[in-house]
Amino acid sequence: MTVTFSVKNFERFQHYKDRSPPWIKLYNELLDDYSFGLLPDASKLHLVAIWLLASRSNNRIPHDPNWIAKRISATEKVDLELLRTSGFIEVQGAGAAQASCKPDADPERESETEADGEEEDSSGPPDASTPRILGKKNYTAEFEAFWRDYPTDALMSKSKAFEKWQRLSAPDRASAHAALPGFRAHCAKDLTYRPVHAERFLSQRRFDGFVEAAKAGPPAPPDDVLRALWGGRAAALVDAIGAAKFAAWFGEAEWEEGPPHTLRVAKPFAAKWIAEHFTGDLMRLYGETRIEVKV
Repeated sequence: MTVTFSVKNFERFQHYKDRSPPWIKLYNELLDDYSFGLLPDASKLHLVAIWLLASRSNNRIPHDPNWIAKRISATEKVDLELLRTSGFIEVQGAGAAQASCKPDADPERESETEADGEEEDSSGPPDASTPRILGKKNYTAEFEAFWRDYPTDALMSKSKAFEKWQRLSAPDRASAHAALPGFRAHCAKDLTYRPVHAERFLSQRRFDGFVEAAKAGPPAPPDDVLRALWGGRAAALVDAIGAAKFAAWFGEAEWEEGPPHTLRVAKPFAAKWIAEHFTGDLMRLYGETRIEVKV
């Protein structure tokens, strides 16, 4: 069976519902989409061309970068894996997992060079006995949970963080994950603070100082409580980003139905962080959403 992919939320781009349209909708809100802004310029143009291609194929496109490059007259490599991990396309069909983890489609790269260079790891060897997740570059389930809860940004390398994670003992991994609520609280106190790369958080054992703070903090509300917030509208965002991230950044936010919708948070830092990291999710799930600080 041919592996295909489709554009997420493609109905927003459609104008004609029953036939191949001569044009598609393109909203200027795209300029505010944080995930779109992080794409390389070539990938931005490729994505727009893929939207046009999707309108001709009932939103079912062969997962073949070379074929797509010819169809859209691309002169640079079409990086479908980057578009998938950025949340713009989703893969279907038998072999979808394999298509999303081909070696030549890996978008992960370290974009920041730090002056002190790569540090030496004095911890133990990788744990080869830990069960792996198929279709996700063999990341373990416990690392996926850690990565989901860490305040990541587009400059952080997931694969490098996983390498450091493997070198920790099982108790240290548990401590690193348990430290994240305290670490997120630390990040929220300073408007200018940029969270350290996850690989350094692990390899330099920066989690040690946050473990006690994490134990002292109140437990996160149950998932069903979070999903019931905003009159039940929060459920879609909880599913999209995970309960831990939702509780950390949206747990105390107020929702006012629009359009445009209004999300009110307690601190300017939270408003800035949400605008930089979750605008794309809010746009895809709810449409235009303003982010304000509570007065």
